[in-house]
Amino acid sequence: MKLQKSLRSIIKIGLVAGILATVLFQGVSATPGVLPSPSTLSLSTSSHDAFAKYQTITYRATVTKPGKLTHIIMTLPAGATVANPRSSSGTVAAYKPGQIIWKPAAPINVVAGSKLGIPVVGINYNQSGNSNLWLVGSDSVGEVLAYARGDFLLNNTSSPCQPTGNSYIRTENAKLGTPKAQWQIDPTAFVPTTLSGFASADSYKCGDVAYFKVDSQLTSFATAKVYRMGYYGGTGAREIWSTADSFLSGKQPAAQVKSSTTTPAYKNMADASNWNNNIAIRIDGRFTPGTYLTKFTDLGGRATYVPFTVRDDTGFKHDFLFQQATTTWQAYNSFGGHAFYTAIPNQASRLSFNRPYSGVAGLGSGEFLQLESGMVYQLEKEGRDVAYWTDTDLHSRATELPSRTRTLILPGHDEYYSAQMRLALDKAINGQGINLVSFGANQIHREIMYNAGNRTFDVKGAYSLTSGTQYKNTTFRVSGGSKHEQAILGAQYGCGGHGDVTTNNSWIWHGISTGVGTKIGGFINGEADYQNVLERAYGLGTPVPVPIGNTKLQANIPLQLCRIGGEAKIADIVARTTPTGSRVFSGSSFAYGCFITKSCLSTWKEGPRINPTSEPIAKFAPLSISDTDSADAAIVVNNVLYWAQTGLHQ
Repeated sequence: MKLQKSLRSIIKIGLVAGILATVLFQGVSATPGVLPSPSTLSLSTSSHDAFAKYQTITYRATVTKPGKLTHIIMTLPAGATVANPRSSSGTVAAYKPGQIIWKPAAPINVVAGSKLGIPVVGINYNQSGNSNLWLVGSDSVGEVLAYARGDFLLNNTSSPCQPTGNSYIRTENAKLGTPKAQWQIDPTAFVPTTLSGFASADSYKCGDVAYFKVDSQLTSFATAKVYRMGYYGGTGAREIWSTADSFLSGKQPAAQVKSSTTTPAYKNMADASNWNNNIAIRIDGRFTPGTYLTKFTDLGGRATYVPFTVRDDTGFKHDFLFQQATTTWQAYNSFGGHAFYTAIPNQASRLSFNRPYSGVAGLGSGEFLQLESGMVYQLEKEGRDVAYWTDTDLHSRATELPSRTRTLILPGHDEYYSAQMRLALDKAINGQGINLVSFGANQIHREIMYNAGNRTFDVKGAYSLTSGTQYKNTTFRVSGGSKHEQAILGAQYGCGGHGDVTTNNSWIWHGISTGVGTKIGGFINGEADYQNVLERAYGLGTPVPVPIGNTKLQANIPLQLCRIGGEAKIADIVARTTPTGSRVFSGSSFAYGCFITKSCLSTWKEGPRINPTSEPIAKFAPLSISDTDSADAAIVVNNVLYWAQTGLHQ
């Protein structure tokens, strides 16, 4: 009797004048019939968290009567709702409160014993406890072909948001890490044309929900694991969250390429905001502030990372704030066929965060793995009081910088800045008492303009470019000498290349392996900065003055393959103290972090040219980082951070 009552809204029995009546209910036909005994309803889900959002439930049942299956009605867990639900093999929609209805593209001939498997994504859970769910599959006249019941349990596994304090890095890194073999992706498994994804934001705070859009071209399902990046006894990461079972991924529509002549005009923006959400993760108390990689894996073993950052918005002021260079990641991101560096006329003047990162070196992480992860590893190995945010946070939360940190750290390559971001740094070091440490090169160089919502930005001047020689017009330097990055950092971008360091008696080298005269091959790599005292860089503006304040050259390193105006250039490592007492360090190399973890790009070189008189093309030895080189790089980083915080030399 209870069964008949619970299904009465779906299958109604009517007898009018001795004739069997068909009852239409919201477009679904139902006719009287005898309900079979229920078979077992097998249920799996991407998360058993009682408050998880946008999850997948897969309903599995057995057909008990042959016929043409036209629709299946399923119940939801108690309190659950749906938001834009989807299924892989048909359409699904909300039906009645607590119920959803699935329809195939065309009626399906089924026989007794056939197995049904209906995945539904877009289910929001809202309470814990056990629910007895049911599934009824019928033909066009309501004859029941399958009926099954099963229990579905949700548990409150979330952790409340807590104030971080200033020692949370030590507490976090005392926890057991995840073996590298589990969290790292084999480069051969990274195929962004078949599996890729992106998050709904660059950064989140505790209490937010992170939504992910995933494109899986070859399989309909994927799994997800989220790792916090750090030291963790040398493993480099710790698993924080994972799917309980696979979620529904599947094919997404092609990314759009957009252009507009309406002011502000832009061209060739690759954007995948037309993709559907596939899964969401609640950022709760388990997600301590830090940098995170979500590893998505499809059923064929292909894998990709999707990065995001968790900010500390609890009000604590930390010794260090590490800024992730997400605008620069996007400028170099060619997903959809268009990046800022794509050859004209296919160059993008507007970049979108609403798309995956396609670079092979980053495996979907942007430039995090190759240029930032090593510094995160070192900061957390030392137990530094460090918090994290992104370029977009500096743009949108510029006024919060003095309340968040005493020293802002820029990573290996943080090139693309809005006027608001640059102004925030200028104010920070010239009146707000904030120190600035750049463990990188080619920083604060090109000017961008964020658009509404901060999910897209324009590279200033890029829309009008007609040749690569005009790239200089996209920099801050076109506004004159005071806008050169040297006015903040004490040095400015010169060119790409590499150079071998021979250490001098500067305090930055104190404590390294063999003291003064130690050679560190290829420590200057990627790109390099120099002090521009007399030149007109790019032929623009007025001669650039050395920044006001106590600017001191710590090292100058000859570079290979770097000439400006026919003159061979050097890399200058500088440190300065502003008139207001802030300390600024400019490292002039991409290599600080990756030297520590011995994870620099395989294309980097070291040493002088091989056979310089006989080789028509410059050839160099591949970069080789010894354990001693790695240890020396860590010592340099520690020396710089100690000076930034205290003004003293170790």
